Amino acid sequence: MFRESTPKRVRFDVPDGPPGSSTSKASVNNEADSAGQPERSYQSCEAGETGEASVEKDGDNDKTPTGPLYMYPSFDDVENIEYYRPGGYHPVRIGDRIGGRYKIIHKLGYGGFRTVWLARDTEKQRYVALKITLADFSKDTMEKDLKILKHLAEHVERPGGSFVEIPIEDFWITGPNGKHLCIVSEVAGPSIAHLTRTYNSKIEPQDARRMALQITQCLAFLHSGKVGVAHGDLTTSNVLLELGNLDSLPQDKLLEILGEPVAEQVRPYTDKTLGPSAPDFLYHSAAMTRLSNFFTGNIIVIDFGNSFFLDKPPAGLSKPPAQFCSPELIVQKQKSRPSDVWALACTIFEVRAEIPLFESFIFGDEDVLESMIGTLGPLPEQYLPYLENEGYNWLKDVEGDGEELGDMVDHIEGILEDEKIALCDLLRQALRYDVEERLTADEVLRHPWFSFQLQVGAKESGSGHDHVPSA
Repeated sequence: MFRESTPKRVRFDVPDGPPGSSTSKASVNNEADSAGQPERSYQSCEAGETGEASVEKDGDNDKTPTGPLYMYPSFDDVENIEYYRPGGYHPVRIGDRIGGRYKIIHKLGYGGFRTVWLARDTEKQRYVALKITLADFSKDTMEKDLKILKHLAEHVERPGGSFVEIPIEDFWITGPNGKHLCIVSEVAGPSIAHLTRTYNSKIEPQDARRMALQITQCLAFLHSGKVGVAHGDLTTSNVLLELGNLDSLPQDKLLEILGEPVAEQVRPYTDKTLGPSAPDFLYHSAAMTRLSNFFTGNIIVIDFGNSFFLDKPPAGLSKPPAQFCSPELIVQKQKSRPSDVWALACTIFEVRAEIPLFESFIFGDEDVLESMIGTLGPLPEQYLPYLENEGYNWLKDVEGDGEELGDMVDHIEGILEDEKIALCDLLRQALRYDVEERLTADEVLRHPWFSFQLQVGAKESGSGHDHVPSA
């Protein structure tokens, strides 16, 4: 039987923003302010062919197109500005009305294939997250991502399904860069990766174990017989914190908490004026940790762009970040149910330890394989030809006896001996090199570490009152 964890308020020590950052308008170039600009409206339209293909489409969508159009902005945490051209991002300005009813009030973030905006649904008077896909990738997103998500929506009543982000609706708009698929979903908080890596937040042990349980419940749901889906990109960046009761806030109060959007004017690379493909401004993403009083204690698993049906694994899907890749995924390019479980184990460790299990620096796969060998022991012999073919022969000399995993768990702040033993056992079984010996998601869910989590959570609940410390 699945065990759905009980929603509880989660306790974090979260600052207003990442170390050294400020969201005050006075601290950045604020000559670009969209206040007072006329409202622009982009009505929904019929789905159709994508715009002119001018964005380079390599496997990871990480190459900047030749011929820069824009001056680079003064801040780093921003979408690739060069993708504002036909076939690329849709230029958005605060105050725009998208699809006739969604008014943009802030920026939530971005990805390689979309920007994400905080919007107000003017018909139902609620806040939503509005994802606007690159024009050249909108058709693929409709045919792949939405097909998976609509399949999952038919099964969300099953245990674990409540942790999947299911869209509210989708529609198309036409803009200067082509036709874009827009996906509307519930507003969620920061990702676990943002909490632990960007904001250096402290997650209480009982909350970390509950989050790990929910992530596992979600993956077990995806892998279950009637659902039969692999996530394909399970990482701490794709696990968000659920928000509740946000719609009760007036917009001015919400912006008072988040801070007004911080904008920087876009400048052309040459002396020419900006064309219609360009946005007027680039925006900083909102610091969603400021909404800690609205965290429900639940998680939401997002980003099904690399998902696939388990009975039809496709070729050519892009890999997750190397730190979450199983050895067979790195070496043999095999994405599967077991590779999902490997990523789950890496995610569980990072949620509990607040640091990645495997290190990745400049060289990506090479760094992770070295860290993997040092932590878990030598790779199986069938992987050795790959090391030779890739020029990684030196990895054969990396020493590792599998004991470092226990040392890493032992260094988790405040961990008790009983939990250490249970967590090490879970990780060792979920990180088996042999995919036949690796635990399934359902077996991970039944591991004693989660029973330990529930007992500790009940014991530490104290007065029973919800408590979220202020930043």
